[in-house]
Amino acid sequence: MSENISLTSSIVMEYLYCPRFIYYMLYLKISQHEGRRYKVQRGKSSHQRKLKVNKSYLRKKIGVKEKILDEKLYSRT
Repeated sequence: MSENISLTSSIVMEYLYCPRFIYYMLYLKISQHEGRRYKVQRGKSSHQRKLKVNKSYLRKKIGVKEKILDEKLYSRT
């Protein structure tokens, strides 16, 4: 199987909360309509705002030396 599979951190978090969500969304292609929810819209705008404002912020107290933004993760297997 040489198919590339892309997983976002949101998908992993959804799976940890309830594996059925991922089954319904990715396999059965049933949408959650999360874009209509107020809290989802508010969270997305908050994350976008923080991404712009905190680009150069590093947590020096815990030894962070570099910050990588919007990195995509892939498995080699």
